[in-house]
Amino acid sequence: KSYRFLTDESKRLGISLGDAAKGFVQVQASAREAGYTSEQTAFIWQSVAQRAAELGLSSAAAGRAITALGQIMSKGVVSSEELRQQLAESLPGAFQTAAKAMGVTTGELQKLLETGSITQEQFIIPFAKELGKGSDFDKAITTMSASFGAFKTRMIGVAESFDQTTAAGQGLKGLLDFTA
Repeated sequence: KSYRFLTDESKRLGISLGDAAKGFVQVQASAREAGYTSEQTAFIWQSVAQRAAELGLSSAAAGRAITALGQIMSKGVVSSEELRQQLAESLPGAFQTAAKAMGVTTGELQKLLETGSITQEQFIIPFAKELGKGSDFDKAITTMSASFGAFKTRMIGVAESFDQTTAAGQGLKGLLDFTA
């Protein structure tokens, strides 16, 4: 079920299936420990992946954003380090999005971070919902990064149909490994 979800989302968003799977597994482990359902986990990952695709971010930047959310889930509280230094640096506008999600100004959010009073339960789902507001998925599909990611996902499907012992299969695998 997760593989089908990731395959469909990778195609829809134009991101690499391999990168999508890596980020999903990462957030899934933290989310499970934090008590999130499979549906909530998929929603959290999807929100970040969609925003990253819209912004034309690299898979590395999207991965860093996912890592930051995973760390927040693991620690149980939102710290300035994860929000400002990891999430916001990887996902432009994340700090402002977080403030909107919490219903506070950015200054008020900073004060809450300093006191360590924002729990992951108060933050993660509202933040993911806020990320999805006003999304323009058509824009995401047209970016160069999205186009290349979609190509890689399709090529993985083609590569799976080749015998990896043939020259063509080895060449295709080498190309995919090179672009990873």
